[in-house]
Amino acid sequence: ARLTSAQLAMLWEGIDWRRPDWGAPPARVG
Repeated sequence: ARLTSAQLAMLWEGIDWRRPDWGAPPARVG
């Protein structure tokens, strides 16, 4: 299933607190 940019942003924000070592999403995403 493809995600919209908004859904990707929500996904990254949701996992950011669990994986603080992860930086911003890769440029290829979105």
